Amino acid sequence: MNTDPVCSVSRHLGHTFWPWDIARWWLSLTSSDQGAWVAGVGAFLAALAAVLVSDTERRRRNRQRNELARIAASYMYTDIQKIVIHAVHMRRWLDELADIPNGQPYVDPMQRIAVAVKTIKPIFDRMALERIAMLPPKVGVELAQSVGGFPFLCDAIDSTIYELGILTRPLDERRVDLRDHALILSNPLNGIVCFLEWFGSEFPDDRESGPDEAIKLIKAGSANRTTQ
Repeated sequence: MNTDPVCSVSRHLGHTFWPWDIARWWLSLTSSDQGAWVAGVGAFLAALAAVLVSDTERRRRNRQRNELARIAASYMYTDIQKIVIHAVHMRRWLDELADIPNGQPYVDPMQRIAVAVKTIKPIFDRMALERIAMLPPKVGVELAQSVGGFPFLCDAIDSTIYELGILTRPLDERRVDLRDHALILSNPLNGIVCFLEWFGSEFPDDRESGPDEAIKLIKAGSANRTTQ
């Protein structure tokens, strides 16, 4: 192929019109070299397109995962609020029951504890692990541990109350157990704090009157125990 016209124009314009230099270089290549360059550029563009598509797909999946987490959290939030309220009250009533002097009636706090246990236990049956698994990993693990620990603790508290009420065991025999129950209740409650903090960050409009208030209840009760 005659490239003299191309070369003459390129010399006339110098390097101010660089596409002519590229054209001259391209025409100087053999057909096999040109094929190799085309294949290389094609492979690079294909790889770049794959990266862009993969990044777009990853962002789409992250948005979808976050939306599913928000839906699952909204579904569980009311139940978690109920758990916090009843568990915080139950923790205080256990301490009050343990501090009642000998000879004084203790039926009232005992009944309140029994009602709280019966109210909390069915809630855990509604909290499916599949929904907890939709939450961010750290939040989900903390909440799963809390939800998993509550039923066993409720059974232990229920057993102690049963012995005091139905079997009429002396209060002195169960004071240590009552205080231990109140102390251990702080562990699953503190595990719920992680969920409440994340929920508040996802739903800031409800944070002050919802998650923040529940966190204050949990931490206030824990602080009171440390000062006793």
